[in-house]
Amino acid sequence: MMDNSYAYSEVLDVLSNMEQKYVDKIPKKLIEYLKSNSSNNYKKHIDSYIGLKEQTLSKKALNILALINLKYWTIDEEHKQKLLKQYRENEEKLKKINGLDKVKTEEELFRKDFIQENKSLEIVKQKETIFKKIKNLFINIKKNKRRN
Repeated sequence: MMDNSYAYSEVLDVLSNMEQKYVDKIPKKLIEYLKSNSSNNYKKHIDSYIGLKEQTLSKKALNILALINLKYWTIDEEHKQKLLKQYRENEEKLKKINGLDKVKTEEELFRKDFIQENKSLEIVKQKETIFKKIKNLFINIKKNKRRN
């Protein structure tokens, strides 16, 4: 699991590959905070010739960039509202994947496995009873022969 300092380094790496006019829109305090809390072990890996979607960025870095986009790069209020709506939808999808729906799915899988296991046990029990009946039949036959 990556810590925040790695994500801050990734954000700075992305920003270093962007046009200066976008970087200038971000408050200096935020840039300084990212720099002072970035990882010392980070190795730059952002390729300016590849789109951001194709980069291997951490989720934290993507979230920070999304927030920067919303707060500092998006001027049009209508566009901001569309972005907020999209961010909320993405968050709901993640909740479904990582949250309660995942638990329900795991519970359902457990139940299916449990039911399947119980059915297997029932089959084994039935087989055991058939074998027991046959065994008991032979035992009874032997007992009857001894008595006779």
